[in-house]
Amino acid sequence: MKRILTTILIVLCCSPLIAQGLSQIELSAGGGYSSLGYKMQSVNQIDAATSGSYHLMFQASYAYFFNPYIGISIGGAVERYGGKARLEGEHWWLGVTDSEGEQYNHLTYLTNLQEKQQVWYAEPVLSLQWRAPINNNFAITGAVGVSYGIAISKRNRYSGTTTHTGIYPQWGLTLHDLPDYGFYGDNEFSGDAPLKLNQKIAAIVRVGAEYSLTQHTSLFFGAYFTYAFNKAIQTGETTRLGFRNDRADMSEIHGFMTDYISAFQTEHLKSLNRPFAAGLEIGVRWRFEHHKLDKCLCEDN
Repeated sequence: MKRILTTILIVLCCSPLIAQGLSQIELSAGGGYSSLGYKMQSVNQIDAATSGSYHLMFQASYAYFFNPYIGISIGGAVERYGGKARLEGEHWWLGVTDSEGEQYNHLTYLTNLQEKQQVWYAEPVLSLQWRAPINNNFAITGAVGVSYGIAISKRNRYSGTTTHTGIYPQWGLTLHDLPDYGFYGDNEFSGDAPLKLNQKIAAIVRVGAEYSLTQHTSLFFGAYFTYAFNKAIQTGETTRLGFRNDRADMSEIHGFMTDYISAFQTEHLKSLNRPFAAGLEIGVRWRFEHHKLDKCLCEDN
């Protein structure tokens, strides 16, 4: 046992793998396309559309290379994700009872109803890096890692126009522009809707090229792709069109105008998938070699 311990100690003290290591500090910034991972669907005569938004990423990291080719890094990143949902069209409620007990048909028309989400994540990043030198100035580099994102800022901004019309077929009467009775004409609205998020656990892949400016400094340009393992958005109770009526003197079935909830809480939400982002990045790297020792640290002076 004593011989085994002595051998391990000698290897640790004298190993060229440790003696010839390399440290790297990196600062980078990137941008591209992102999606929060949800999809909307058209229902009845209400058309729905979904799109992503631009992605931003700022990262700082420290890496230790065990040899000229393989290393491990730890760092931190700040990322911006975004998305947009859009609804437009009309919806009928037939046989509605108004506040005076009369039967009528209620028509709601949505014009360019949009929800725009913006989320900023702060996250630690752990990755395995590799580097393949081509010549003295150029190298191909890459990394595979995992991140744990916590939302530090979020917003779900909505805007649009609604028109509410009451049609009384028994009298041949159409009512509009009577807000006290729930009939709005081109009612413009905007505000902030709720946005409940989960913490984001994601994989990230990076690949690029590196150009040495000096012995210790280099520039790199590359591409990245990140994909979450879990869904980002939480949903609540489902209602219609995203509106809820809180007025006691109006039927709940045709209100949908006094309190905006969220498109995520309507039947127009088709699916919740995993967030992803892809883009290009540029950065600066500083490398510092750990010089090889002339003799084992275990040897006597």
